[in-house]
Order: sequence, then structure tokens, then C-alpha cells
Amino acid sequence: MPGLAVTPEPPYWAVIFTSHRAAQPGDGYDETAARMMHLAAQQPGFLGVETAHHDVGITVSYWASEDAIAAWKRHADHAFAQYEGRTRWYDRYELRVARVERAYGFDRQRGEQAETGIPPSREPGDESEADRRGGTAGVDQSQWPGPPGAGAAGSGKHDQ
Repeated sequence: MPGLAVTPEPPYWAVIFTSHRAAQPGDGYDETAARMMHLAAQQPGFLGVETAHHDVGITVSYWASEDAIAAWKRHADHAFAQYEGRTRWYDRYELRVARVERAYGFDRQRGEQAETGIPPSREPGDESEADRRGGTAGVDQSQWPGPPGAGAAGSGKHDQ
């Protein structure tokens, strides 16, 4: 199973591609998808990719800039794969482009939680309400267990 993408400090860009396949055995999709992953990884500004497929296919690719995303969209081999997707491989798809402002992570094997992307211009204590709640607006985290020694509120970074 491929790992999670390792991305730089935000900001960066995410292209979220969700799809329902019109699966046909031997239709060439798997080979083309593998070739597109390899080719995307060679493009300037490509940062990484994560993908999952079950009932819905979800692929999130990460890019350094909107210009890098636009260049990948125009790449001749990718453009042909897009055409094939519309005519043969997909019943439906959605593509969304988003700027990543904040990123959080946890790695059980390393025993650490990481949080990045709080803009440097913000002073400690200047967090938004969502920041104070760990980015989960509307969720009461007071009963969630935190890391050892942190109490019940979480990582401590946003705890006051």
C-alpha cells in the first residue's frame, strides 16, 4: 500500500479528483493510470499524490502552484488520458482545486503529532475559534484523549 504524500509547509495546492468508473476488464485504465502517476511525478511543481479506490475513486495530487497544475492539465499525454476518461473510463467525475493553508498529521510509528501551516504573521493566542478547537469547528474535543501528559484536551498547541 503506498504511503501518504510528504508535503512541504503550506501553502501549496491540492487537486482532488473523485470518480465513478465504468470498469471494463482489459480497458487499459490501470496501465494508463500508472503511467500518469509516473509522468505527473516528473512534472515541475509536483509534490506528491494519494489515491484510494473502492466504490468511489479518490486521487489527491499536491502541487507547488496553480501554474504547475495548469501545465500538467495541458500536458499532451495527460490531455489524451483525460479524453479517454471522458469517453471510456468514467461514468462521472468531479475535480476540485484547493489551496492548502494548514496541514495536520499523526504518525503512530514515530509517536508524534505534527501541525503545520499556522501563518507566521499570527501571534500566539491569536488563533481563530476553529484553531482553538483543533480545526474541528463544532466538535467538543474536551473528552478526547490527548497525548500522554497533555490532559484530555489534545496536543496542547491550541489549549489555553
